[in-house]
Amino acid sequence: MTEAKDANGSDLFVFLFLQMAVISSLPQPLVAVPAYLFVEWFTFLLPIGLGCAAGTMIWMVFAELIPDGLVFYLLRLLCL
Repeated sequence: MTEAKDANGSDLFVFLFLQMAVISSLPQPLVAVPAYLFVEWFTFLLPIGLGCAAGTMIWMVFAELIPDGLVFYLLRLLCL
């Protein structure tokens, strides 16, 4: 493991980084219960949301990916 020490050789930075890691993780258990309740209350909207996401992905394939792929394919054929 890499050592993080200041000019005097103390482990001040290691302790500081440990504190920052613990403090940044504190909101996770606090938000877990409201997030669970939110998911439970709105489970009936899941098929609608997944359907919209699937429709958007299909639209992107036909509107963006296939035309761009054809252009690059035709350019490649012309360059050979």
